[in-house]
Amino acid sequence: MVGYGWKTRFLRRGLAYAVIVTAVLVAGAGQAVPAAELVLTFDGVPSGQSERGPWREGCFTDGGSALRACIRTADGGSISRTVHRTSGNDSPAVTFPAPGDGTAILYIRHTARLNPESRDFVIAAMIDLTSTERGTGSNLVQKGHFDTSGGQWKLQVDDGVPSCRIAGSRDGRKVSAMVSGPSIAGLGWVSLRCERSGSSLTISVDGGDPVKAGGNASMNIANDAEVTIGGRVTGAADNDQLHGDLDRVMIDIR
Repeated sequence: MVGYGWKTRFLRRGLAYAVIVTAVLVAGAGQAVPAAELVLTFDGVPSGQSERGPWREGCFTDGGSALRACIRTADGGSISRTVHRTSGNDSPAVTFPAPGDGTAILYIRHTARLNPESRDFVIAAMIDLTSTERGTGSNLVQKGHFDTSGGQWKLQVDDGVPSCRIAGSRDGRKVSAMVSGPSIAGLGWVSLRCERSGSSLTISVDGGDPVKAGGNASMNIANDAEVTIGGRVTGAADNDQLHGDLDRVMIDIR
């Protein structure tokens, strides 16, 4: 598998999701590994844009599902190219506005395929967040807001602390669950993985031991909201804007 050395390295660090960055890989005995619902590597340039950027419009395309993650900005904000440096292999990544430089997010129009409903699922991303880039609200990727009808799933790094929140319904009642991990600010590139498995919700950093929430994660999550990456909305004081670098955003519904 020439050209996939970075996948092997991250698997050794416990990033099992890296093997599904391509749409289909061949498994043992000729079996195909199903693609995740969304994998954004940011290797390409947004549609209609130059390589150098900064970018205020255009869309990234997920090579597996052809979902489009489009740029939305306000107040002079933009998204720029950066490099995710690894040992011997550099990967293109994106950086979001610095504090005070406006707002910018990526959005994916609503599709029911990104609603996990009652199924197990994984949300994962890689992020480089410096101590000065910490914010009280820093959203990585989400579908739905706190009070969205039908629930929400979200991965965030508020004040440098990664957490995962899900909300939905169970037996006709609204329920939610949340789990937090250790601070990642100033650690360089780290991987984050949030997983709902049955009644369990966990989060792990760099393939370390998962932090588990109480057994309250079984619920139905299905809404009509778009997916947003890097923030909640644009042009608002409560945007929950991410300030930092992002790579390899993945949603895998089992």
